[in-house]
Amino acid sequence: MCRLTGIIQGMKLMPEDLPDDPALLKQMLLEAQDAKEAYATHIIDLKEQIKL
Repeated sequence: MCRLTGIIQGMKLMPEDLPDDPALLKQMLLEAQDAKEAYATHIIDLKEQIKL
């Protein structure tokens, strides 16, 4: 297991057992990308609030 995989698993962003179904994997990837974008947007919003 690479270090990044361990970090991601430690953050509970990636399940230990990934499904074999490509469609389900794609859905999980899209959901993870959406969550990442929402988190990044939230961080930007917080940084802007700090500037005020």
